[in-house]
Amino acid sequence: MNPLSFALLGALCWGIAPLFGKVALLDVSAAAGLIARTFLAGGLVAPWVIYRGGLGYLLSIPLKSWCFLTAEAFFTAVAGDLAYYSALKHGQPAEVNLIISISPFITLILSALIFAEEISWNKLLGGLFICLGVFLVGLVGR
Repeated sequence: MNPLSFALLGALCWGIAPLFGKVALLDVSAAAGLIARTFLAGGLVAPWVIYRGGLGYLLSIPLKSWCFLTAEAFFTAVAGDLAYYSALKHGQPAEVNLIISISPFITLILSALIFAEEISWNKLLGGLFICLGVFLVGLVGR
């Protein structure tokens, strides 16, 4: 599979997941849901780690990579997911996910600043359309 296929598969999975999350969060707090989902995700990934060589596979990861993985885990699996679960618990899945979809635009700007990634016109225009869509979603019903 090429990167575009993986990205589309990820988008499909992330588009389906909030429907299950919303139903699960009807009966639990956002924090409890996040903890349970994180525990379950670890259990689902564990067989793959064992298949790939067990603990030695993880021990081969360099310390620098562990540090960056820790930061990424904090921003996605702790802070970001807790904010997302809180929004999902109290909001509508479609609206919440449309608003969350501004994250690629944030990545676009930060990648340009940190990695000197070139922002092409199509990337900029796409990001601006995402922001416009989020703005329009925020206006509806207000």
